[in-house]
Amino acid sequence: MWLQPGKVHTVPIISLDLIVLPGQMVPMQIQNSVSRSIVQRAIDGRSYLGLLPIVQGELNVNRPRYGILLQKLSILSEMCNIPSFVAENTNLDSQCDELGSWMKMWFSSDKIQGALNQGPISFSYWAARNIPMTLSTKYEHLVEDETNLRIASLLNLVDQMTDLVCRGCGLLICSVRDIVNMNSEGTSSHFVNSAGYIHEMVTVAVAQNFVPRDQPCAKFSWFPGYKWQIIECRFCMDHLGWEFTSRRFNPAKFYGITRKAVVPRKANSDKDEQV
Repeated sequence: MWLQPGKVHTVPIISLDLIVLPGQMVPMQIQNSVSRSIVQRAIDGRSYLGLLPIVQGELNVNRPRYGILLQKLSILSEMCNIPSFVAENTNLDSQCDELGSWMKMWFSSDKIQGALNQGPISFSYWAARNIPMTLSTKYEHLVEDETNLRIASLLNLVDQMTDLVCRGCGLLICSVRDIVNMNSEGTSSHFVNSAGYIHEMVTVAVAQNFVPRDQPCAKFSWFPGYKWQIIECRFCMDHLGWEFTSRRFNPAKFYGITRKAVVPRKANSDKDEQV
């Protein structure tokens, strides 16, 4: 079902402490009865539900303590999101190819070509979903209307990253080349824990400078057959994510790093130069 352009529509919205790009899936385990009612009503009516991101310094929404928050929105007519004067001076296809080539460290050539075949707009969001970045940077790519500017920004971003470091202290956690695909969505995905909290997590084959906490546990594992164990930064003790281990599956070990815990950085750069 598509919303008709040129009209104002009213949709219920719920706020989430994460940024959702087009094409991403968000699992939910909703404890709040009001939010649960909003979601169930949208499912039953096969209607739209708005997700309101919470970005520090970007959004300042006064939410009622009780009741359902509604938002009026206007749907614009479909149009090309690349101005003609830009298209004449920018080879968007070559920029997409360049970005796709950079991502070959994570994906097969066939996978990348399949994403490219969906067109620049779809490809730009696919790339943004898989490239590690802070929530504020992800939000900037979400609200960027120009596809060519989104691609150019992503190219600039990957040119400045080789590692992921602890957000709290800047200690090296892993190289971006250590990122691996452990689910159908790609290098990153949303996972919900038993308390209903949603984590956006990037999976890596190798991690360093962490210490484990508690004992490995198989209950409520996001990866069936794997036990999980919380890991923390060995210097500042901030929560980094989880170590997953299995005696039956390959790989026998990998790590899930929550995106909020790390920031990208270029090797040999100072902590102040984090992107």
